[in-house]
Amino acid sequence: MKKIIILIALTTAISLCLSMVPQAVASSYFPVKAFKVAGSDVTTTVECNGTVEANVKQDICFGCPVKITKSYVEIGDYVKKGERLFDIDKNVTLQALLNNGTTTNNTAQADSSSSSINTSTEENALQQALSTGVIGQDTYNSLIGQVENNVASSSADTSGTKVSANSQDLSETEPEKILDSIEANLYAPISGVVTDITDTGDGMTPASTSLVQITDFNSLQIMAQINEDDIKNVKTGQPAVITGAGFNGSYNGTIKQIYPTSNNIQGNSSSENTVNVIISINDSNKNLRTGLETDVIIKTSVKQGVIVVPFESIMQDDNGTEYVFAFENGRAVIKNITTGDEYDNGVEVLTGIHAGETLIENPPDSLTNGSNIRIIS
Repeated sequence: MKKIIILIALTTAISLCLSMVPQAVASSYFPVKAFKVAGSDVTTTVECNGTVEANVKQDICFGCPVKITKSYVEIGDYVKKGERLFDIDKNVTLQALLNNGTTTNNTAQADSSSSSINTSTEENALQQALSTGVIGQDTYNSLIGQVENNVASSSADTSGTKVSANSQDLSETEPEKILDSIEANLYAPISGVVTDITDTGDGMTPASTSLVQITDFNSLQIMAQINEDDIKNVKTGQPAVITGAGFNGSYNGTIKQIYPTSNNIQGNSSSENTVNVIISINDSNKNLRTGLETDVIIKTSVKQGVIVVPFESIMQDDNGTEYVFAFENGRAVIKNITTGDEYDNGVEVLTGIHAGETLIENPPDSLTNGSNIRIIS
């Protein structure tokens, strides 16, 4: 009986000791979280803001007063190239040209001051007509020659006699030629959407006023401003993603042009230098409007097979050497590393580890090389 009691007590003691062994062993292992290293593609981006604008648009301006009798278009209308836009009152327009462009007063004084004023008016009218495409270079050269001949004749006549025949010819031919050019240019020069029309009422259009603006919405682009810290990473041909509060979804674009100069933008308490960049829109549609503000993300580079490690996994010794802890056969093993670029989710590791290794996510300060570790979820 006594032997049985001793055996039972001994068995109980052994069982108790055995149950405590796993707890003792477990307490000697550091519980850590870990992750497996894997290479991935990393895209580097530059963010900036911009505005939608049209690369192709045209203003119709004749450089002289015009009497509009009928308009065939309104703002928002789509017009095809060659479509008629306006009708004009030829008689009223011609009379305006005669009154404003030439001198037909046979009793006018031919002093130098009057001649200079009239010459300036005529030359300005012809220059505006040339620059806006109303007349061609050949017509301009012919008419400007007549103006100069008229000035020479007028300057020679200082007694208040009648204006020479050359001047009379000019007053009859120049306005008529300009009128013919105006009539020939009352048609849409490009296909597009009418984005602006001048309300002339019942009066004459001012000489320098654009009658209508036509915008080709297939030519929309983004004018963006990039900070000087980022411009070195931006190159033509790089892809971009365009979003904005004024339209749904996103659009794809491409860096088309980088300006050679920078702009200094002054703020309330600071300033910054920016560089203008033009971004073409690959898939524009009617949902985009000129003047809308945009947010742009430019993809400046793509690295393949990059190993990125969380910031909290990287340690540093007293000498400044960076290292991580790897999990090998239940132990923590120090791996010295060299790092590269930083990203939002971690740091690029260039050397020291490779894909497939298991690293400790956030090593405790007391962890050392060779420490027993156990991975917890």
